[in-house]
Amino acid sequence: GRRFVIASDDTGRIHPDAGALIGEIPIPYVTSQEAGWGRGLMDPSAVRLAPRLGFALALDDSRVVVRGGYGVFLNQWAYSVQTAFARNLPFFFTKQIDVASDVRVPTLPTRDILTTNATGTVGGSIMEYDYSVEYSQTWSGGVQYQLGGSTMAEISYMGTWTLGADNATVLNVPEPGPGPIQARRPIPQLSRINAIRFDGKSIYHGLTLKVERRVANNVAYQASYTLSHSKDDASSPGPTESEANVPQNVRNIFDETGEWALSSFDHRHQFIASGMYQLPRLEGAGRVIGAILGDWRANAIFIAQAGAPFTVNLGVDRANIGAGPAQRPDQLRNPNLPHGKRSGAQWFDTTAFALQAPFMFGSAPRNSVIGPGYANVDFSLARTWPLAGRSQLEFRWEVFNLFNRANFDLPNRTFGSPNFGRIFSAKSPREMQFGLRLAF
Repeated sequence: GRRFVIASDDTGRIHPDAGALIGEIPIPYVTSQEAGWGRGLMDPSAVRLAPRLGFALALDDSRVVVRGGYGVFLNQWAYSVQTAFARNLPFFFTKQIDVASDVRVPTLPTRDILTTNATGTVGGSIMEYDYSVEYSQTWSGGVQYQLGGSTMAEISYMGTWTLGADNATVLNVPEPGPGPIQARRPIPQLSRINAIRFDGKSIYHGLTLKVERRVANNVAYQASYTLSHSKDDASSPGPTESEANVPQNVRNIFDETGEWALSSFDHRHQFIASGMYQLPRLEGAGRVIGAILGDWRANAIFIAQAGAPFTVNLGVDRANIGAGPAQRPDQLRNPNLPHGKRSGAQWFDTTAFALQAPFMFGSAPRNSVIGPGYANVDFSLARTWPLAGRSQLEFRWEVFNLFNRANFDLPNRTFGSPNFGRIFSAKSPREMQFGLRLAF
């Protein structure tokens, strides 16, 4: 304990590039060979079993099909996780020089600051030794029913339970309390240590109703509605617009008073519809009219989904534990306003949050506020003219966000900010584009 493990070969030899910075590590170190570790600095997870099975049963002269299945799927960790060791001691060293905030003219110019003794403490980026492969157990079932020669209706369910997800955390964090932060850290010689843990988990349930019509009489369409529910302890290995994805209390992650909450991508309701209509050739209307008005293809897609949750965070270190953990304020009641009272000036009830007592964590849960929903229609119109030989000319007119609906971004979610709860931006407005393509 309280030793830094440096990668070495089987004989204990450390790469020569590390020699210049080994002396900067303020705690004892050992080689991976001395610690009984491999040079990869993680306990290898050799088990890679991923069994899968499924079935399909046709009934009523194949008008009804029942399907189901179960499988284990292995997931690859994120790219940011793979590069974590590249920013680690002793190959990567951050030198911190503290300058008083009230100094208007820097006392250390650029030519001198890199040769000045560091005034901060040394930290690092690590991955936990107990590595495990992230895997998901997925089970599903559904019934399809043929309504006609080209139309099908379906109801299906899918559930997923994920274990071993790679999520971010912070180590060497002191307990909340008064006094200097550094002296209260478990290892006072080091600052905070950014870490990747391999114990993340999540659960998802989704029910989908779907109707689909294949092309018949120049018409095709598809419509589906999904009712879903997803919970996890972090929705990404890194920060997103919805949350920092770092625990408030690193010693309390999987409890509902900690980080176990709705996923930041939990859109409870989602409806998607798309359609295509092929105009007839108008062969009896004359060559000119048929060439201008006939044979156009119209396509449209409509998406509507409920808002996803996001987290309200503090902009100050109320617990006095140092930078890193994503602290939250107290939550006094449900902060979500009725739909008719939400606006860009105040999306949620900002008075539902309060600053907690000093040296305390806030009671606000992770992802307790629901953000704006989303609705959009895209439309396109296209026509293809045959030319000589196998050549053809295609014209396309595409409109994105056809009705120019304002789909708001998330509001300011930093408690204590003057703009707390206000929205200042939205997604793309209506856009059009025209295209002409010659194929030969």
